[in-house]
Amino acid sequence: MKKLLITLSVAIYSIFSFASAPFSVRNYSNAFIFNERGIEFAVFPDGQFDFNILNRRGGVFSGNQIDVNVGFNGQGCVSFNSGYQYDHFIQYDDFGAVIQIQNVAIFYDYYGRVRQIGNVRIHYNHNGYVRQIGGLYIGYRPNLNFYYHGYVNSRNRFYTQRPWHVYYRRPSVQTCVVYDRPYRRYYTPNRRQYTSPYRNNRRPAVYHGNTRSRRTTQTAYTNSANRKLSTTAIATIRTVNKSNAESRSKKIRTRANRVAQHIVQKPKSQIARNRTRLKSDVRSKKRVN
Repeated sequence: MKKLLITLSVAIYSIFSFASAPFSVRNYSNAFIFNERGIEFAVFPDGQFDFNILNRRGGVFSGNQIDVNVGFNGQGCVSFNSGYQYDHFIQYDDFGAVIQIQNVAIFYDYYGRVRQIGNVRIHYNHNGYVRQIGGLYIGYRPNLNFYYHGYVNSRNRFYTQRPWHVYYRRPSVQTCVVYDRPYRRYYTPNRRQYTSPYRNNRRPAVYHGNTRSRRTTQTAYTNSANRKLSTTAIATIRTVNKSNAESRSKKIRTRANRVAQHIVQKPKSQIARNRTRLKSDVRSKKRVN
């Protein structure tokens, strides 16, 4: 009887210990994974993220395992950072950051860390690590192992491991948009409504610490609702703007010349009047004498 009680006590203790264990052991490995409108996101503690557009079959989302590209090092890939070609569904900003996937908008803080994905807000602690994703609250131990309580939202209450989750990874050094200076403080990207896959869409050069070298125009997109301006149209607009600027400058120069002439001509007329007055004075004196 005593052995039975000891066995039951050990079993109960093990159950409660497992229930209170950190989710880094039981669930998530190194990223917080959730689904937002058919797109699965993996947010890393430092504010970087990866994603995978899921396939919908019978109202159920599944991973992109059938249509697999060959990615880095010749390996299969299903996520954006592992090399899957999602350019037909993505909008980029001038810094090369992903600002919209289909109609799911993505927002960044001043340092390039993701702060909102769709309706899911993300907050950071004073050390720069993720502390909250929606209703999921995250804490860190001294060795940076994390634990949590709560859940992201009503559609993402629990984490379910999937085979394609092994492909999620951080961006490479060449495509990383997180930096230690607030380079996005005064920048607001221009988002367009997604209606169909884009054509001829390429990712611009990614920001690497020099704001002067970034693109000065938004990436252009083409679909049924948003038509990209052709090269001829852009050249025409530039020519019109140039001619308008030249005409404005010509008007300004003409006005300045008129003012200058008026200023110069005024003293001459005064001198002529003074000379006339002197001559009349001299003549009147002669008559008196």
